[in-house]
Amino acid sequence: MATQWPRVVNRLVELLPTLSGWEDVAVIDGLPLTADIAGDCITVGYVSDDNAGNYSVSQNDDGFQWNETGQV
Repeated sequence: MATQWPRVVNRLVELLPTLSGWEDVAVIDGLPLTADIAGDCITVGYVSDDNAGNYSVSQNDDGFQWNETGQV
């Protein structure tokens, strides 16, 4: 999943502000650089612990490609 992670982050940063109820939530790509965030916020691509998600890879039957599975 590491190869796809930048796409996942970009899509979440684009999508989350468009969701109903998220109009007033600051969506931050990565580590927040300030503590002066008014209201609610969410970080994408950054957590302060190790419980953000998981992924695994396995080789295809053809031996040349890899399958990536994960969840955020």
